[in-house]
Amino acid sequence: MRIDGTIPDEPFKAKEDEYKRELIEVKSQMNSMRAISGDIYEYAFKTFELSNSLYSKYVSANYESKAIILKFLASNYILIDATPYPTYRKPFDLIAKGLNCSNWLPREDSNLGQRG
Repeated sequence: MRIDGTIPDEPFKAKEDEYKRELIEVKSQMNSMRAISGDIYEYAFKTFELSNSLYSKYVSANYESKAIILKFLASNYILIDATPYPTYRKPFDLIAKGLNCSNWLPREDSNLGQRG
């Protein structure tokens, strides 16, 4: 329509400028999200890495260091029949919840290809 002249230059140019501004805004938002999600992945990776090493650090630590580790992981420990039950701090609560999940595969395996 622009080529055959049914849309005048001025409205076309205004709409084109509007779309260019929107495109710049969307690109800016995408770049912001990339920066944020990169930090989230790094934080999650470091949390899992720390979680994997905490047990060995706890076992080899003295009592003072063990107390620091336990305060870092959880709060409000409840003792029931000589077993402590903690309220885990974030993000360790999600890890503990995942470890306690008893039904990882509630359905038949999704890889039902031929065997052998």
